[in-house]
Amino acid sequence: MRQTAMAGVAQGWRRPGSWTIVQPTALAAAALAALALSGCTASREPRILHVGPPGQQTLLISGQPAGANGEADRLVAALNLSEGMRQVARDFVAIEMARGIPARAAVANWVSIQRRQGVVVRCVRVAADTVECVAR
Repeated sequence: MRQTAMAGVAQGWRRPGSWTIVQPTALAAAALAALALSGCTASREPRILHVGPPGQQTLLISGQPAGANGEADRLVAALNLSEGMRQVARDFVAIEMARGIPARAAVANWVSIQRRQGVVVRCVRVAADTVECVAR
């Protein structure tokens, strides 16, 4: 009986329910692939980085320079802010937009955060009321 079992193993026959060398190797490969891919999943949160010397920093969002957005720039330009605060607002809005929030909601969120901190944010005085301002 033992000789026939050994002959069967030599010919590639195996007992039902037993493991061959291929099955543990396949499991190990699948486990390594799962571990490798778990770190590569895309997340909704963009990577934010400021690079450059103080006063000349550039905002990088997921490795790319933050691009100008016409609507966001128009909404920020309608606020009566210093140039430094205007740049902070643009950076905040760019980060929020990278997260998927619309420009108008991002500017309104920035204004509400500033007001909670005690900063007075007003609209620029213009001759006509056609200029849209989220600070009203």
